[in-house]
Amino acid sequence: MADKIRKVSVRIGGMSYQLVSAADEEYTRQIAAAADEMIRRVMQNNPQLSQSMSAILALVNALDDLTRLRHENAGIDDQRQLHDRQLTEARNELSRLREQNWEIKKEVLRLNGLCKDYEALLVQQREQSLSADTDDAACLDDVDAESDTNSDIKPDAFMSTDTEAEPEIQLTQTNLEDYLRANDWPVESVCDDDQP
Repeated sequence: MADKIRKVSVRIGGMSYQLVSAADEEYTRQIAAAADEMIRRVMQNNPQLSQSMSAILALVNALDDLTRLRHENAGIDDQRQLHDRQLTEARNELSRLREQNWEIKKEVLRLNGLCKDYEALLVQQREQSLSADTDDAACLDDVDAESDTNSDIKPDAFMSTDTEAEPEIQLTQTNLEDYLRANDWPVESVCDDDQP
């Protein structure tokens, strides 16, 4: 639905005008007051200018302000887009880090479970080792008691006597001259070099 067209009477630069606008009456009056202020400022700074020249100079100043504001707005839009991209990247990184953190937590839980399992195994092995040591100590006590009763048995009795004693081999160092003679080398020439 189209807005209602309104006629608003305003004064700009000392003259009355009827402005027709679909905008709110209050807004139209604010714009007219700003235009009147701009023309009055131009006329105060340049009293030699006519009414129409002051209006044109005020229009140029207004367009200059508008263009500057558009450039600033474009820069702000660029910054906003950059910040939006950075925000999206930061959110993606946060999501990735949360996922990584969750994976690390799962790994820590798994490793804690393994530690508990290994600790239980260690306790079980210690208990088995202690019971085995106790059994070994009991066996050693039995062996000691048995050895006390059989102390008249000589250690040689455990040696087998049914095999013949092996001949004892005696090793001696080979003499150089014997070695040379065994290989049919001249003994005298080597021995002569060794003697002073």
